[in-house]
Amino acid sequence: MYHAAVQRWVAVILLWLGVCVPVVAEFSLTDAERQYLRSRGPITYCIDPDWMPFEKIDRRGRHIGISADFMAEFSRMLGVPLHLVATGSWAESMERARNRECDLLSLANESAERRKHFDFTDPYLVLPVVLIATKDSPYLDGLKKLEGKTISVPEGYVLVEFMQQTYPGVQLHFTQSLLEALREVARGDVQAAIAGLPTALYQIQQQGLSQLKIAGNTEFNYELSVAVRNDQPLLHGIFQKAVNELSPALRDRILERWYNVKVEQARDYTLLLILLAGLLVALAFLIYRNHSSQKFNAQLAKMNDRLTDRNQRLEQVSKRDFLTGTYNRVKIDRELQDDFARHRKHGKPLSLILFDLDGLSEVNLSHDHQVGDLVIVETCRLVEESLGEWHQLGRWEGDLFLVLCPDTPLEDALGLAKKLNTLLQLHHFSEDVHISASFCVAQCDNKQNHAELIRRMEQCLIASRQQGPHQVATLVAGTAEQED
Repeated sequence: MYHAAVQRWVAVILLWLGVCVPVVAEFSLTDAERQYLRSRGPITYCIDPDWMPFEKIDRRGRHIGISADFMAEFSRMLGVPLHLVATGSWAESMERARNRECDLLSLANESAERRKHFDFTDPYLVLPVVLIATKDSPYLDGLKKLEGKTISVPEGYVLVEFMQQTYPGVQLHFTQSLLEALREVARGDVQAAIAGLPTALYQIQQQGLSQLKIAGNTEFNYELSVAVRNDQPLLHGIFQKAVNELSPALRDRILERWYNVKVEQARDYTLLLILLAGLLVALAFLIYRNHSSQKFNAQLAKMNDRLTDRNQRLEQVSKRDFLTGTYNRVKIDRELQDDFARHRKHGKPLSLILFDLDGLSEVNLSHDHQVGDLVIVETCRLVEESLGEWHQLGRWEGDLFLVLCPDTPLEDALGLAKKLNTLLQLHHFSEDVHISASFCVAQCDNKQNHAELIRRMEQCLIASRQQGPHQVATLVAGTAEQED
């Protein structure tokens, strides 16, 4: 027992240091499987480089997203490193996997064509596939409604094979990424796009595509597995055992870490009444028809209420930043324009607070993106708890945030900024990270538009950061007054 415990700790330390030394997995493997892991080199894998929140290759070439967490868990279970093979598109990833340039695909749907090259584990993620269209489009009751129409779909997706076999009348237009497909819908180039529900919502929110909506369901689900090259049966068996070891609690933790928008799924209610035969058949039939008609009308009203509620939820989601839950760039910019218009019409004071986080890039480098995301989320919660009901917080971009302060003189807004500055300096963030913020406070006037004022505030922030961290600057009459 002592020897096994020491071996596990040594494995963890070696993996953290990047040393490629395989060890015996924590779960049951055969002797042949253990020998296979000891004798082979690093296991390589490919991903879809732009399929968030499930997976992506970021600007520094790192694998991020839901599948990154699962692959890290598989690496821990097996005690072997898993090396990412960088690609530029899903089609390139599929081609490299077919050419044996990578051993695995982290998330893939099984199909007859793909079984020629891969063995698949049991699915460890299942998600519905939906249709995305513009907000003025009618409800799309399944793919059959799109016969003779053109829809966008990323090249290389298993949906292509499914669509061509099941709905040959639907015209497919191939794109390099889901984002490109959604932009074609927004421009009106195609009638709809097809994608997994979480990824569609994520892209709509992140890119501010508020003119799009989830316009309908399909009968298709993504059943995502690990795809293993089929000339390595031992490797497939090992990963099947790893998938079997995933607990529901672990799956939930990983999904909640990346996707916190819950979409209520409609239930399919079936009206089923069993009529008992009797002497009064005619009367019973009339009673049944009357009863079923009333119940159907009530059920129809309930379904209409659910559809209205779902549309309201999706409209609300389109206004919110995916990570923090605050207003996204599109929404906060619209609120800023409305506040400017009210300020010019009624002459009431309007102040703005623009702030960004000092040293967040260093946190991402020294820890990882998950810690950086937690810092951003905690910052928004702290700021929101300190704002009044009339204030509005929005994520302008990255770690840059904007607070709208209507009916607020410059002096009061400056006091609020100092309060927030002190609060962030004293707060103990996750993972013992210390971080501060730099602030710029300004009051609006009728001499400039809102875009010009924001540009000047951004320049003020850049200048104030040169004086050191946690600065509070005031933009007054074209000059910035600096204050620690």
